[in-house]
Amino acid sequence: MDDQTTMTADPNNAPAPAAGTVPPGHRKVEGSDYDITFHPAFASACTVQNKGETVARDLYRQGNRPEDVVHCPEGHPKKHVIRLKGKNGNQRDITITIDDPSHSLHRISLALYDPARSPLSKQSYDATETFTLENDAKTCPPYCDPEGEE
Repeated sequence: MDDQTTMTADPNNAPAPAAGTVPPGHRKVEGSDYDITFHPAFASACTVQNKGETVARDLYRQGNRPEDVVHCPEGHPKKHVIRLKGKNGNQRDITITIDDPSHSLHRISLALYDPARSPLSKQSYDATETFTLENDAKTCPPYCDPEGEE
C-alpha cells in the first residue's frame, strides 16, 4: 500500500492530499536546491547542512515581525506533514508525517545519504547532508499581542 494514501495531515484526521499537493494549513517554500512543505505552526526553521561545512543554509526561517506570527484560531495542529523535495537533478523526495498530540517534539534532524547511493549496492555510503527542522514557531496563542508583550 502507498503511504501517501494512508497519511493524515490535519487535526481533523482528514486523509492527506495526493503526492505533490500541499496539505491543508501547510506551506510550500521553493528554494534553489530543495522545496520544503511544512505546517507553519510547527516549523520555525528548516535548514540543510552539507558534510564538512560549519554553517547550515536556511530553506525557511520564520520572521520576527508581528505579522510573521502564525494564528491558530482552531488550536495548534497535532499532525504535520514534512516534505523535502530535491531539485536540479537531486532525486530526493522524503515525506514524513508527524503525529504529536502533546506537542513534545522540539527538533527533527535527518542524516541524508549521498544522492548517488543505491539500496541495491553493497558499497558503504556516509551521510552527505543533514536536514533539520526546528519546532519553535511563534504562534497565536500565545503570541497574540501585536506589541509582543503578551
